[in-house]
Amino acid sequence: MAGILRYLEKVTRGLKMDVLREAGRQYPVSCVLLLSLLALTLLLNRYLHILMIFWSFLAGVTTFYCSFGPESLLPNIFFTVKPRNKRQEQELFPLGNSCAVCGKVKCTRHRPTLLLENYQPWLDLKVHSKVDASIAEVFELVLENFVYPWYRDITDDEACVDEVRMTFRFFASVLVRRAQKVVKEAVM
Repeated sequence: MAGILRYLEKVTRGLKMDVLREAGRQYPVSCVLLLSLLALTLLLNRYLHILMIFWSFLAGVTTFYCSFGPESLLPNIFFTVKPRNKRQEQELFPLGNSCAVCGKVKCTRHRPTLLLENYQPWLDLKVHSKVDASIAEVFELVLENFVYPWYRDITDDEACVDEVRMTFRFFASVLVRRAQKVVKEAVM
C-alpha cells in the first residue's frame, strides 16, 4: 500500500497537479469547457469529424492568445491607442504635500487634506476688474428681480441673500478656474 502511495505521489509531482488545480481555480469556465470537450471527444469518437470544428476553434483561440498576448515576444501588429499623458494634478492634496495621517502622496485610505482653493476658489484668481464688476452687477440684478420680491415678504434678515451671493461667487469662480485649466491644457 505504501508503494502505491509513493507511486501516486511521484505521478502527481510529475503531472504538476497543483499547477492544474491553480489553473482550474483561476479559469473555471475555460477548464470546464476544455474538460467537457475532452469528455465528448472520448465518448463520441464516432463523431470526431464534427468535434474537430470545436477543437480547431479552441486551437485558434489559444494560438491567437499566445501570439498576441501581453507577454508575447512577437511585435504587436494592432495600433494601440495611448491616452495623452495628462499631468496628474491632485485636486485634494496641495502640490508637494501628502496625507497628514500616513504620509503617502496618493492616499486613498484617509481623508485627504483639502486645498484652500476648493473652499474659496476665488483666492489667487486673476480676473480683470471690469469683468468682475460686470459679473457682480449681473448677480445683483438676479437677486433684485428674482430673490428680493418674495424674500422681503418673509423676513428682513440678509443672511440667506448673503449665502446666495456667496454661492454665485463660488459658482463663477469655479467656472473661471475650470475654463483657465482647459485653456492651459489646450495650449500644452
